[in-house]
Amino acid sequence: MRVIKFRAWVESIVPEETGMYYPTVFQLTGNGMVDKFWTNEYKFTSDTSKFTLMQYTGLKDKNGKELYEGDVLIWEEAKTGRKERKHEVKWDYQDLMALKIGEELELLEVIGNIYENPELLNKEV
Repeated sequence: MRVIKFRAWVESIVPEETGMYYPTVFQLTGNGMVDKFWTNEYKFTSDTSKFTLMQYTGLKDKNGKELYEGDVLIWEEAKTGRKERKHEVKWDYQDLMALKIGEELELLEVIGNIYENPELLNKEV
């Protein structure tokens, strides 16, 4: 059974609180949207912070790092060992995008995410 968990990129009105967080408790609105969440140290609300939730995929990269939506992966070419293409982890209607570049997870490595490292998808390796 796959573990269901999330992380959140928070853009807070308090600049030092802007960053990546791993929520422990969520509060939903009547229409099922996340209105508030808590971590061990903080409480964030949609009134004071803009946040984006990213779901854990249930997969890990070649180093055992958990893959979340928004992570940027680099793919290592099996024959040459050369680091090649970069991809953002995204869900689509049928499957996880990372699996579409090859189901060999031992060749994938998380090198950052689109929030803390937006430049990663704009640079060549």
